[in-house]
Order: sequence, then structure tokens, then C-alpha cells
Amino acid sequence: MLDKIISSKRSTALLFIALGFVCYGWILNTPFKLMDDFACIVDNPAIHTPADWKHLFTDSFFGGDRAYYRPLVNVSFLLEYHFFKLHYLFYNLDNIFLHIGNVLLLLVILARLLKDRALAFWVSLLFLIHPAHWEQVTNIPGRSILLCALFVLAALFLLLKSFDDDSRPLRMIVYYAGSLIAFAGGLLSKESAGVFPLIAASFMIFYVKADVRRKTVLTLGYFAVLTMYLSVRGHLGITQIGASQTPEAVGLAVMTFLKSLWIHAATLLLPANLVYDRSLELFRDFRDIHLWVVAGSWLLVVGVLIGNRRRWHGPDFFWLSWILLNFLPVSQLVIIPVSASWISIADHFLYLPSVGLFVFLVKGIRTLVQNPPVAAVVSQRLQKILLASWMMLLIVTTAIQTVIASSQTAMFETALENNPDNDRVRLSLGSAYGYAGWPVKAEEHFRRVLGHDPFNAKARIGLGKALCDQNRCLEAIDEYHKVVNPGEADAQLLHDNLEKTYRYVIKDYEARLKEHPDNAEFQDILEAVTEMRDSDGRSMRKR
Repeated sequence: MLDKIISSKRSTALLFIALGFVCYGWILNTPFKLMDDFACIVDNPAIHTPADWKHLFTDSFFGGDRAYYRPLVNVSFLLEYHFFKLHYLFYNLDNIFLHIGNVLLLLVILARLLKDRALAFWVSLLFLIHPAHWEQVTNIPGRSILLCALFVLAALFLLLKSFDDDSRPLRMIVYYAGSLIAFAGGLLSKESAGVFPLIAASFMIFYVKADVRRKTVLTLGYFAVLTMYLSVRGHLGITQIGASQTPEAVGLAVMTFLKSLWIHAATLLLPANLVYDRSLELFRDFRDIHLWVVAGSWLLVVGVLIGNRRRWHGPDFFWLSWILLNFLPVSQLVIIPVSASWISIADHFLYLPSVGLFVFLVKGIRTLVQNPPVAAVVSQRLQKILLASWMMLLIVTTAIQTVIASSQTAMFETALENNPDNDRVRLSLGSAYGYAGWPVKAEEHFRRVLGHDPFNAKARIGLGKALCDQNRCLEAIDEYHKVVNPGEADAQLLHDNLEKTYRYVIKDYEARLKEHPDNAEFQDILEAVTEMRDSDGRSMRKR
């Protein structure tokens, strides 16, 4: 029966769609989360007014960060808001459809490149159900990863199609132009698409038997698109790429990344301890023995690969380059910090690199079970049982992880178990507790963030709100006044929260004075708060 499904395009598509919803359908009724969902969608005025769509192509993704330029992601949110307003089911549904769409497109590409439909089926199935992909599918802002992958895969597919028939040059030009446009779409969805010109060059080197001049010209076309993209970002001033680092710091970060690859490899084989915004503590010194163990392990891997190079064929080199190039943007050459001594090694870093890893994994398993000594020990029936058990483990783990992701507090709590110093997750957990009506827990987490970073405006404002929700409004006002250099959005939130708190306190103490008109303490507090409110009002008018 399985052979019939594999050989039938329609049956395969239906199976993949069904499994996609078995794995991820649990997320559909999950409300917007407080980490990026509110910034990108709920509180993002840019997507609420279709007439202002041009601003999506001139502003950075998060407003004032000047680091991320992802206008097509915002366009997708704008369209969803236009048709569905803030009904979160449709935003979650679109993420699931995008993931399934990527899988189906990947299946078509693999069937052509691997020339083995069964192999393409199993690689695509792994890509569909593997729990390592939970983060970008179950969190709406993961849309950037899904959209970027869709455009990158489309660019590769159209490039592949452009070599189908050299006798029809117009057709070739149309497909190649479509590939360039798809590549541009990838760049406008996520910065990591910038490695595609190298992927295209690798594809043409190892798969295409065309003359070198033609390959060079086609590769230069992608670099021309990349150059235009960088020029647009430069013109818009969206050029921030992170704080400058010493060569030693970058070296330690890269070695930590190499350590993280072993964690990712273990995750692909036996997924466990999957957490949101996974992070890893940096190596602090080149004298660390663990650093040299990591270096030695990778030297051994490289040595084995070189020693067996005669067994490698052109396609194998392409898939190896696919893995390396797609990992390049997160290799910590530009450090991606989570806190002072931790870097991000998020599960979503695996999305596109995992394609090449799954190709080697499936080919390796096939070679292993076809080995006569193994086949003599492990019967075909036992092989099928083991394979079915592993696949069921992946599906169940993905479904469980999706259920966890449907509760933002559970998702953030498990992330903090991995790294208690991840302040951006702790800040989100504090906000989630406050939003859920648990201000005491919210206060605890905001204070812990401020213990690491006393100038964190979001944490200070959150602390003020948590205190106010506990009817400790005078303490809240004091915390609000400690906020330093808030961003534009935070400044507006600070102003709104202060104004509401002032109104509440003034009304409260006016009521108290009616009952106790001779209470001097109440009178002093009322006068002091009124004066502070007037002073803050004058300061705002001057700005």
C-alpha cells in the first residue's frame, strides 16, 4: 500500500496534508502570543491600514530596530488583517499551509534531483513531521522562515526548470527570470536568503553539464539581485548587523556554534528537550578543554569525509554545500546573543539545513539496511516495525510540542528551564503572567530581568504595570519614573500607563479624603501625585 502512495502524486499530497494537520492542527485556536505576535500584528499600525502599504517597504520589520527588513512578511500580515482582522485561527492556519506547501515543493525538487521518488518521499516526509520544525510553524512570526524557504525552494526549482530544454531559449529565460524574482522574494522575507547565489552556483557545478561561461553569467545574475537588495537597505538606513566584536569573541562564538551542531544532530535523530528560543552558553576561553574536544570532534569528521572522498559523487557535494551554506547565516560569524554570555541556537535554525541532513540520513539508513550482515540480522518485518516506531515517535513528539506551544506560559517556562538567563523569554513570561491576571508572578520575572539589565525599559514598564495591578500604584509611579531612553512604542506605552495610574491614584485619594478630610498624609500624597502628573504633562508637551 505504501508503495502505491509513494508512486501516486495525488495520494502523497493528500497524505502530507493530513499529516501536517495531525502534527500542527493543535495550534489553530491559539491566541496571539506576547513575544513578537503583538509587535508584528496586534500593535502594528503598518498592517492595519491597507492604504499605507508602501510603508511596509520603507520601514524595518520591528519599527525602529534598523536591523530586519522583511516587507513581504508584513504584506502577508496585512492581507490576513484585511480579510480576517485579528482572528488568530487564520494566521496559524496560514503557517501550517506554508509548511505543507514547502514540503510539497521540496518533494518535486527532490524527485528531480535525486532521481528516486521513494528517497524523495522519505526525505520530504521527515521534513514535514520532524519536531525540530515546531518553532516556526507554531509561532506566527515564524512566517519569515516559512516564506523565505518557500521563495528559496521556488528559486531553485525554477533554476532547475531553466535547464530542461536548451533548444527553447525563451522558455529558459522566463524560468531563469522567475528564479531571480523568487530569490528577491526570499530576501524580502528573511535575510538568510542571501546565501542562495552560492547555493545556485553549487547546484550548477555539481548537477548541470553546461559550459562554465553560462554558469558564471547565471550566478552573477543572483549576485546582481543581492547587490540591489543591499543597496535598497542602505538607502533606507536598515543596515544594522550587530555590535562589533573582537576576533577572539567571534572565534569563541563560532566554536560554540560548532558545539551546537552536535546538539542539533542529536535533535534530528531523537528529538528531546525541544524549547523555545534555545540558547547555549558561550565558551569563555580558548583554554577550555571542552572547546578543544569540540574542535577535535570536527577535525575527526572532516578527516573521515576526506578519507572517503572517492565514494562521493557530485550530488553528494551539492547536498553537503546546501547544509553548510544554509547554516552560514547562523554560524555566529555575526554573533546572535541571547544574553551577555549565551548565544541563540534556536531550533528554527534547522529548517532549510535539515533538507540536506535528511538526504544523507535517509540514504545512510537505506545503505545500512541493505548491507548483507545487517539484513541477515534484522529482518524486513523488524525493519518496518522500527521505521514505523520512529516515524510515530516523531509525529507524537511534534503534536506534543505543538500543544505546549499553544500555551505561551508553558512554552516560555520550558525555555527558561534551558536557560534561566534568557531575559527576552523571561520578559515575555512576565508579560504573559500579567496578561493572564497573575501580577505577583509577573513582578517576580520583571525584577529578575532588571537585576541583569536595570535599563531595560520594557521590563521597567512591565514591573510598574504589575505593581499597579496589585494596587501598589505609588510604587508603580516610582518605577515608571526610572525608565530611561524608551523606544517610540515603549514611550507611548509608558505615557499611557502613567496617565491611567495618575487618574486612578488621584480618584482614589480624593475618595479617601472625603471620608477622612483631616488626614494630612492623604492630602500630601494627593498634592504630590497631582504635581508629578502636571510636571510629566509639561515634559511631554516640550517633547
